[in-house]
Amino acid sequence: MTTTALSQLAPWFERLATLPDMDNVHNLFTNTTDAGRQRLANLQRYFELSLQHAPSTLLVGEAPGYQGTYRTGVPFTSEDILMGPKNKFGLHGGEANGFGVAMPSEKLWKEPSATIVQRTIDSLPALPLIWATFPLHPHMPGRELSNRAPKADEVALGASLLRDLIAILQPAQVVAVGNIAEKTLNTLGIPTIKVRHPSHGGATLFHQQVMALLANSSSM
Repeated sequence: MTTTALSQLAPWFERLATLPDMDNVHNLFTNTTDAGRQRLANLQRYFELSLQHAPSTLLVGEAPGYQGTYRTGVPFTSEDILMGPKNKFGLHGGEANGFGVAMPSEKLWKEPSATIVQRTIDSLPALPLIWATFPLHPHMPGRELSNRAPKADEVALGASLLRDLIAILQPAQVVAVGNIAEKTLNTLGIPTIKVRHPSHGGATLFHQQVMALLANSSSM
């Protein structure tokens, strides 16, 4: 499955890399900058390693946050996690495992939501794949290091990529992390179950709900 799926995803990655920036939106995966190319390479490596487990569940979040995916390119993954030790599924592990820092700085950044999500994943018996409703980074005007909810037209752009990803991978279960993901998946006509987003006090409920949904899941 891994080789076939990765081959089918090649044009999908190309589409992602060539999406233009928009007003107050940055394409993290642009092929026009070194940082963009590194984020895209990180994302492709994440998919490569994840698909080896034939994940049967897709978790769909909202949009990249500036402390996490904005820097790594990997959903719900901060630099501190990406460049740290491998988890039990063989993800992360830094340069030795094929990942790199896209935006070098004096520290490896952390993100609360990424920490919560990865902690939950480490508790699961099977690895889910994670993607975003809107994979580019929406930010406040003039403040790229900020977050905001994606607008309707932005969500519509991301929905095309989400729909095609689901068509290629055909996961047995699609889980919406938060309201925007649920609404988008419903619009696409994709059956979904919603769990609480881990931010803004939702950590405990997110963990409980994901554990309940995936505790008895297994790789296909």
